[in-house]
Amino acid sequence: METHLNQETSSIDAELQLKLLHDDHHVQKGGLRTMPFIIVNEAFESIASHGLTMNMIFYLMEVYHMQCCRRR
Repeated sequence: METHLNQETSSIDAELQLKLLHDDHHVQKGGLRTMPFIIVNEAFESIASHGLTMNMIFYLMEVYHMQCCRRR
């Protein structure tokens, strides 16, 4: 009886795996659809980096009384 249940369970698992692997309604992911998200992410990362840099300079000048370096 137990082997019969194991066989049924394994056949159900095999059917589920086939359905998941051979899904005909699969939506294409990646490619050019993701380009706007990547570009916006890079833009926001750049803005955040510049903001952090300005805040760090201000913090170092005000709290640690450091001077700006000058070019020679």
